[in-house]
Amino acid sequence: MRNIAQALAFASALVLVLPGCNSKVTQCNELIKEINAATQLINKATGTLQEAEKAKEVHDEIEAEIKKIEAVDLKDEKLQEHQKKWVDRLNKYNKGLESISDAADKKDAAKIQKIGEELTTIENEVEGLVGETNTYCGAS
Repeated sequence: MRNIAQALAFASALVLVLPGCNSKVTQCNELIKEINAATQLINKATGTLQEAEKAKEVHDEIEAEIKKIEAVDLKDEKLQEHQKKWVDRLNKYNKGLESISDAADKKDAAKIQKIGEELTTIENEVEGLVGETNTYCGAS
């Protein structure tokens, strides 16, 4: 997951150095700023999966970040697609956090492990989405 944050930070730097006041560049910067915040929360969640209270806290923080991503005003249709994909993946991740929090409350180790594996799959999807967003924004 650290690779996600590093890749997005690189994309942010790449977009910032591109010349001009391109609307796409501005939109990429705004979206990537919020995506960076969300991926940092996913990184934070990784260490809290067996602690119900902390998982709930991270869930709430991700929920707030989802709203910020949704609020980014994008005119570029391709960026709107990226925005929807990010919201979808983050919502899936958050549902997993809810489930794992419930399992942690019940001390159900088998369920925690199963949901942890599902969250890892979503994290891998997020890594792929980082690449897609980087590629699109880097092609400005």
